[in-house]
Amino acid sequence: MKLKNVLIALAIAVVVGLALGSIIAYTSGALFGPKDPLVTTSSSDVETSLVNASELEDQQKKEDRAKAEKALSDAEKESKKADQTSSEKKTKTQSTESATTQAQSQQAANTQAAAPQQQQQQTQTGGGSATINVQGADLNMRAAADPSATIVGSVSNGTQVTVLDRANGMVHIQTGDGRQAWVAQDYVNG
Repeated sequence: MKLKNVLIALAIAVVVGLALGSIIAYTSGALFGPKDPLVTTSSSDVETSLVNASELEDQQKKEDRAKAEKALSDAEKESKKADQTSSEKKTKTQSTESATTQAQSQQAANTQAAAPQQQQQQTQTGGGSATINVQGADLNMRAAADPSATIVGSVSNGTQVTVLDRANGMVHIQTGDGRQAWVAQDYVNG
């Protein structure tokens, strides 16, 4: 809004300045030469000069008015563009906030829905008896349900174990001597 007011004031100042400059130039004789009483001119020369000066002044006013209108139009376009950009940013921010809230709500719902399934799975798999079935060497026992987790011990082929949980292709077992660890599911029967 401020830019618009500045451009309007500038356009008015230009028009007023040109009008005053034309009046001063006309009265001082700068346009038609010095007003010397010894110089005589015919009335037709004076009339022609006055008509030409009037036409020039009108043309200058039209040009100045057109420049002022163009400046005002440009200022209005810039103002509309700024308003539109601001509105687009606000809409985009609201959309992003809405999507984030919706994603958080969906994640919370998924977590709540998954909890009973995990409990049910643990109940179904926990407490069962199983046998370790590995050919050749002993089976590595790991600290977490991850095939690359730290090895905390080993268990031999044919060992009876209690299954506590299953996750990520691994089985959480407890041996007869009370040791608990994770082993690869492929080597546990039962």
